[in-house]
Amino acid sequence: MQQVGSCPRYSDRGRAADVLHSQDQARRDTMINMTRKLKELLERVESWPKEAQDEALESLQAIEEDFVPDAELARDLARPEREMQRGDGTPQEEIFERFGDRGA
Repeated sequence: MQQVGSCPRYSDRGRAADVLHSQDQARRDTMINMTRKLKELLERVESWPKEAQDEALESLQAIEEDFVPDAELARDLARPEREMQRGDGTPQEEIFERFGDRGA
């Protein structure tokens, strides 16, 4: 009886697993490098003229809407949280005055 390690079928699986691991590592390395490059670019954007910043913002928002599912919905859902953190938004009491306490 052959040992599992010496069986060509199992050694092929080991090589396939190594290839998949290498491919996964290459993807992670690429994403890390891309993330670093994007962060560096965004830091430089802060020094651009306002018109260029506005154009960059519009471009990135358009890309996000095309490539990220429900990007607009995610922004809409995050807005109240950001408003609350800044102390903006409509106070709860005013909402109750306007619409009533429907939970009661």
